[in-house]
Parts: sequence; structure tokens; C-alpha cells
Amino acid sequence: MRQDGTVIFQSNIDSKDIRHLYIHWKNTNRSLSLMTRDNVYINFINQDVEKSGRISEVGLPVIRPLHTIDEDVMQVNIYGDVLLEEKLMKEVFTNCESSRWHPHLPM
Repeated sequence: MRQDGTVIFQSNIDSKDIRHLYIHWKNTNRSLSLMTRDNVYINFINQDVEKSGRISEVGLPVIRPLHTIDEDVMQVNIYGDVLLEEKLMKEVFTNCESSRWHPHLPM
């Protein structure tokens, strides 16, 4: 994004993958955040989220029911281990790639 707010490039996660994520995630007790162009939303804040915020030195996301977000999603942060990551990439994010920016924090 340019200083004047003009977006140079934006890549969104396929809306089908986001719908699959909502279905898969609705009965879990793990934190999950969605990043849009203007906001970061999370279903709830736990110790992993607080730790991530301290390490990255950014504020905590806005708590909101994730299924109510109607903005384009550019990034999903899943607070889980490598096994969960592998499972979600096979079952939910069939049109995405994943990366883990810290071995003990979200992918």
C-alpha cells in the first residue's frame, strides 16, 4: 500500500476456503484470526494470542464472531501446531499456501 492509501497489490483467500474454515472451526476452542485490508479480527483471545502480540509488538485483534466478517480475507492466523496446519491445508485450504512465521505461534 502506498502512503496515500492506494493498494498496489492485494491477494485474497478464496471465499470457498473461508466458508470451509467457518464450518470446520465452529466447534473448536482454538483462536483464529482473519486479516482484511483494514482490520484483524479474532474469535477470542487466549495466552497464545497474547504471546504472539508481545513477540510481534502489535496490538491485539478485534474480537468478533468470524462468520460475521464480510470483507475480503487476505490472511488467516491459526494458533495451532504443525499437525493442525497439515490437516487444515488438506481439508480446508485447498486453494491456499501456508507459512509459519514462528515455530510456536500461528501459521
